[in-house]
Amino acid sequence: MPVNIITNTQNSCISMSITTHNALQIFTIFFLTSLTSDGNCQQINYPEKNILLQLKQFWFHPPLIKQWSSAKSSDHCTWPEITCIENSVTELDLSSKDVTGKIPPFLCDLQNLIALNFSYNYIPGSFPIGLYNCSKLLYLDLSQNYFVGPIPGDVDKLSRLTVLNLGYNNFTGEIPAAIGQLSELLVLKLSANLFSGSFQPEIGNLSNLQVLEMSYHSYGTHPPWTLPINFFIKLTKLLYLSMTESNLIGQILESIGNATALQILDFRSNILRGKIPDSLFLLEDLTYLSLYDNKLSGSISRSIKTVNLNLLDLSANDLTGTIPNDIGKLTKLSYFSLFLNKLSGKILEGLCGGLALERFLVGLNNFSGSLPKCLKKCSRLVDVQVDRNQFSGNVSEVFGVHPNLVTISMSGNNFTGEFSSQS
Repeated sequence: MPVNIITNTQNSCISMSITTHNALQIFTIFFLTSLTSDGNCQQINYPEKNILLQLKQFWFHPPLIKQWSSAKSSDHCTWPEITCIENSVTELDLSSKDVTGKIPPFLCDLQNLIALNFSYNYIPGSFPIGLYNCSKLLYLDLSQNYFVGPIPGDVDKLSRLTVLNLGYNNFTGEIPAAIGQLSELLVLKLSANLFSGSFQPEIGNLSNLQVLEMSYHSYGTHPPWTLPINFFIKLTKLLYLSMTESNLIGQILESIGNATALQILDFRSNILRGKIPDSLFLLEDLTYLSLYDNKLSGSISRSIKTVNLNLLDLSANDLTGTIPNDIGKLTKLSYFSLFLNKLSGKILEGLCGGLALERFLVGLNNFSGSLPKCLKKCSRLVDVQVDRNQFSGNVSEVFGVHPNLVTISMSGNNFTGEFSSQS
């Protein structure tokens, strides 16, 4: 089940399907590949069935789980929301079931629970500390609910967790340092809450972490966050990092080069300053890099080894200098955006060497010379924005047949000739 990351820049957007970063998929790969669901239980486990029926009653019989029947012949291991192993409930998936009640402590009487998904409901109240008694719990998703109050300072009692998703709630207070004690975590998602206080450096201790989402904390009274200087030292397994609109200040740390497994980095719409560290462009597994809408300055690194990039968005910053020659190595690049900077010089011919380019956004800079003629071969082009530069030359020599082209903006230059997407 893919996770879609959408980034909007000016009048265009890109949607990337990132199947390797789905939290439940990662959990399944690591913990369930050797297990099989016992959907045809030979004998109904009535004590566990009764706990589930008690839960249904506690929530005043939500219509979307009406198939949970007390009929003697109804086997709870066959109910769609339930996974059983060896006739015992191990997973409970109640996402999007219109649950409006709290999570009761007696749920942990299901002693073999390893996965709980309560996402996309209307569950109120504080963090359900009764879940501490689910001693085997590995996967907990409470996202998209109405939880309030602080995350408990002893949340590390859920010591076996590999996936924790608390995103899109109304949690307040500081993120507890105890989060950094959940040493087995692979996935941590805390986006879109109402946290206060500084960024917890203990998160950098999660050496097994693969996915970290801490976006959308720029609203209300949320104070600025600064990443600790040694934050990336232990995060060598991190694949995905999203901190969009998180009121993130300071510089991008040179130590980000330690995150050698990183594939997705999204720092859009923050207040980051200074030069983009050269080490960032040495991450060979990186496929998605968005630093859109910050206050970054200086030149782009001359040495680029991120040859797997298919999205590069450095737009809406204060970058200067020229485009490095090594950009021509990015043969998988489909989205290239540098608009609204102070870049100059010529656009290199090698830019579209892989012919994968779909969006070419370099408007509002000081580029000059002709556009690269290789654009003529890029039949996948959808969006071209080169306006308000100092480009010149005959556009008919640059653009060929582009049947997918939706947007083209070339005003504010010194072009000659006529453009036609059909010739």
